[in-house]
Amino acid sequence: MKKGNAQIRVSPGYEADWQHVLVLLYRPLLKQDGFLLYHIFHALDGLEIEIEQLCRMGGMSMKRFEKAHETLEEFRLLKTYVKPGGKEYLFDLYPPMSAYEFLKDNTFGRLVVAGLGSKYYDTLKMHFLKKPEQPKGWIEMTKPFDSSRLNGWNDEQEAQMAYLRPNAPSNQFVQQFDFDTFFTGMERIFMPRYRTRSNLDLIASLAQTYGIAPEDMRKYVNRACNPHTHEFNANTLEKVVHSSLKKPAAATKDPYQMPPMQFFQMKQSAPVAGADEKLIKDLSMNYGFSTEVVNILIEYVLEATGQSFQRSYVEKIASSWNRLKIRTREQALARIQQESRPAYNTGVNTGLPEWYANTETTPVNSDVLARALEAQRKASENK
Repeated sequence: MKKGNAQIRVSPGYEADWQHVLVLLYRPLLKQDGFLLYHIFHALDGLEIEIEQLCRMGGMSMKRFEKAHETLEEFRLLKTYVKPGGKEYLFDLYPPMSAYEFLKDNTFGRLVVAGLGSKYYDTLKMHFLKKPEQPKGWIEMTKPFDSSRLNGWNDEQEAQMAYLRPNAPSNQFVQQFDFDTFFTGMERIFMPRYRTRSNLDLIASLAQTYGIAPEDMRKYVNRACNPHTHEFNANTLEKVVHSSLKKPAAATKDPYQMPPMQFFQMKQSAPVAGADEKLIKDLSMNYGFSTEVVNILIEYVLEATGQSFQRSYVEKIASSWNRLKIRTREQALARIQQESRPAYNTGVNTGLPEWYANTETTPVNSDVLARALEAQRKASENK
């Protein structure tokens, strides 16, 4: 970037939560210079200033200024325009995305997981604001995002991303659960301030996964609320629901319509182990699969692996189905038909040649067998 003058303008529409999103999500990725430069630009809205002065304000060399400037462009917080001649610039500053949109973004969400860990993966509520059109008389020279930042992204992180990505606003379980019945008589127990989308998603998802009626769910939520402060504790609710697991349920007319936890119990004819229970909850609540798809996936894995239910293999299948947008029973069954069944029906491709799985034997020649046994007897006598 050449020396010259720059105009700075801030796009309208900032909301109250934008600072929280910048601090919690953007700052660790922008690094200190980028975060500082963003706030300097924001403070100088409407002013025309020399670029050298901007460097002095931030205590940066021109090289550090340019790097911070490009970082803001990559994270879609800044657009840069230049007039023919290259000595007049326009810096267009943009508000951050909402936390939901940032974490759901295919690029930025993965950066959070790869660089910061799941503890930073939080949801805030602010809508991403529409960007203004490119100003007339200016040529955009904004640096695009460098995709090489994600060169180290791997399958394990992709599976983790599927778990951490926020659910779609209209959770299918919420649509199916009878909240009218559930809320009856709950005004003073489950306070309105705790009836957030995430809490309602959890309640509806647990009800579908475990097969809990609205009347019974009222009792469980009551036990998860502090009797004195009425504070709702989601972790307590999950523990209470876990303790409600009973003996394996009998198969229904259409077993694929059974709650996944009961379906798994029926298939195993035994109580659900803790690790298996957590994995089934993850399938039901984090991948967006319907009850039928979860049950078909459970059945497929158990049959393909000889009743093993290992997380690594289940996640591999679930991630694949999620990427293929499998959402119905028909789609799941069609996918299973397309997948080849490896030797011994293990569900794992060993990479061994086909002849390795051939267990056919040739009839034993009695003369050869007699000679071999005689040789074995003589060898034993000579020891």
